[in-house]
Amino acid sequence: MEVEGFENQNFATASFPNFKIGSMISENTALLLYLPGSVYNYTLSGRTRDRGFEGIIPSVQHWTNDRIWLLAGIGISMDAPAFYDIKSKDERKFYFGYGVIAAAGYEIWIKGRFVVDIQARMHYGEVKFDNLNENGLAANFLLGINWY
Repeated sequence: MEVEGFENQNFATASFPNFKIGSMISENTALLLYLPGSVYNYTLSGRTRDRGFEGIIPSVQHWTNDRIWLLAGIGISMDAPAFYDIKSKDERKFYFGYGVIAAAGYEIWIKGRFVVDIQARMHYGEVKFDNLNENGLAANFLLGINWY
């Protein structure tokens, strides 16, 4: 089912938030709460505005060697208004559904407890709007700034 305003889009978007909070459960594995996000243009409200395809996704991250890691998780996806683009009370609606995430990264620079990595991430979710379910897929290439 194609819904006007949810056309397939293929362009670079901002990724915010992109937070991982957690703890190492073994020498090479961390249990995380991952908060991914991607901004997209929404046109169903009478004006074009920014919304976020985001998530709250418990995840596991595993380092296969000193620099390469893999991440997977399942949790809640949400479609939310961009905080900077709300013009009226009607534009404050949040929608929720399920989401899954898969990512891989390579740590390109390590200095003490500070790490810079490059990441590839796929975030899929199905979000329930007022009268329909909408699937979303965000593919992102990211530069990560991490500390532990």
